[in-house]
Amino acid sequence: MQRLAEEIESAARNAETIRRAARAETEQAERDLAGAWADRRAVEETRALIRTLSELVRDDEDVIDMTPGISAGHDGVLVVTDQRLLFISVRWTISFPYEQVSSVGVKGKWFGARLAVSTTSGNGAISGIAPGHAAEIADLVRSRITGETAAA
Repeated sequence: MQRLAEEIESAARNAETIRRAARAETEQAERDLAGAWADRRAVEETRALIRTLSELVRDDEDVIDMTPGISAGHDGVLVVTDQRLLFISVRWTISFPYEQVSSVGVKGKWFGARLAVSTTSGNGAISGIAPGHAAEIADLVRSRITGETAAA
């Protein structure tokens, strides 16, 4: 009887150990599945952005540079062409033709820079850009603005 009680007690401890291990495996599988769904959404959004970009860029327009960024709370891509700046996201698109840009500046250095664009019809900003890349883009835009009225 004593031996049976010990075996039952041992089985109960083993069952709890197995239950904890199964719970940990289940939680890891759920995290892996959530990550896979996030990856799939990212791929779908990227495909949508590529389609949008192909629809927006004209045949006589060349893409010069691209970088991830954020505008009006939307994650997307800043596209620099030979004719304009475009910001494209799944739900937000904005265009800054160079002939309308009066100045461009870069603010912030440590946690991502913000490219501030002033135009004849208003202002815009794209943030979350690597500081060095933002400075390069600002210089590129300044070189394409007519009249050299761009502020540094």
